[in-house]
Amino acid sequence: MRNIITTIVICSILILASGCTNNQATIQPTALPSEVIGASPSSPVETAYPSAIGNEIPSTSNNIQTAYPSTDGDISTAFPEGSLPVAPLEALEPNPGMASISGVLYSFTIKQVIQGTGFFLIPAVGPEKRDVPPIIVAPEASRGEIISRSADNGDISMKDVPPGNYYLVVWAPLNWSVAQISAEDSTPLLLELKAGSRIPLGVIYISWP
Repeated sequence: MRNIITTIVICSILILASGCTNNQATIQPTALPSEVIGASPSSPVETAYPSAIGNEIPSTSNNIQTAYPSTDGDISTAFPEGSLPVAPLEALEPNPGMASISGVLYSFTIKQVIQGTGFFLIPAVGPEKRDVPPIIVAPEASRGEIISRSADNGDISMKDVPPGNYYLVVWAPLNWSVAQISAEDSTPLLLELKAGSRIPLGVIYISWP
């Protein structure tokens, strides 16, 4: 009889122990998302523009690659009052039926050239093709926008531009800035390019940044 009672007690203990183990397994707390190692949003945050990947950009690119001018290089020194940067005197010889332009991008607001920065030519709109588009977004070559980048000294040179009327647009931080006639005249600078045109624009005035 004693052996039977002992056996029953042992079996009861084993059954109770097994039940406790199963209960513990089912009530383990679930980690909060912030507690999961390496947790990340389900979709990445999209940025407005691609990051810079080099010093040059092909004119056929569908996206503009840009870089802000250095704040500790030669251009960090503003031009003295009444002084302007030296612009190219000539534009490159275009292929037949095309046009070309040259110039230097100059911020009259900070009196510095705008180096290594993306810009593009956007076709004029309106009945006579002389108006600035009402909305300017990141350029697309498929829309006839000609994309390029200024050199380290702020110079620009665009060869083989299809004839037409354009406005020159520079990427400013979080915005686009259209070239204007002068520092005093904020009228947008209309570029009227004809086949065979070689136009040195000289100093191109930009309210930048």
